[in-house]
Amino acid sequence: VFDDPSLPRIAIGTDLLPRTLNLDMDNGSWVERALARLPARRRKRIAWLAGGDLLENEYLLPALAKRRLSVPPAWRIPLGLSCPRGAGRVVQLLMSLPATVRPNGLLIADDNLVEHAAAGLVASGVRVPDDLDVVAHTNWPWPAPAVLPFIRLGFDAREILTRCMDVIDARRRGQPAPRGIHIPARFEEEIENK
Repeated sequence: VFDDPSLPRIAIGTDLLPRTLNLDMDNGSWVERALARLPARRRKRIAWLAGGDLLENEYLLPALAKRRLSVPPAWRIPLGLSCPRGAGRVVQLLMSLPATVRPNGLLIADDNLVEHAAAGLVASGVRVPDDLDVVAHTNWPWPAPAVLPFIRLGFDAREILTRCMDVIDARRRGQPAPRGIHIPARFEEEIENK
């Protein structure tokens, strides 16, 4: 079915299938917008939790350089998604540092880590947002549970599916369709009908 050029189809991700339109969640916009939010709130000691190394190398390091910010390598933490509760322990370890040198901003770049990172913050006694601001990756309309007031930034599944269907319908009508679709990251206040 994937070899039939007449069948309109979209792969969610980048360059997954030949002759297939790709829809890409714009992870670069997530990093850029998250990094813009924290320094605006005077958060310059930033830690980074992610479900792997990919976003760090491709997006985080260039965005940090552009803003003349730095995140110490020991605070850029890739975590395996086979054991997301490790995020809680890592956060507790980071928050055990003296208040003057520990992170005052935290980026959680994978929604699978959010709940566990929140548990680690609760256990550490750090007050969010007084002591620490957290930008947490989110997929709308069902954000990962968190008992703390995180800044939520992510992608709307409804927007993704609507854009996919619009392109498929246009192709069925014989209309031109874009080669790729990029969905930007949005903050919670920018999402309609959360």
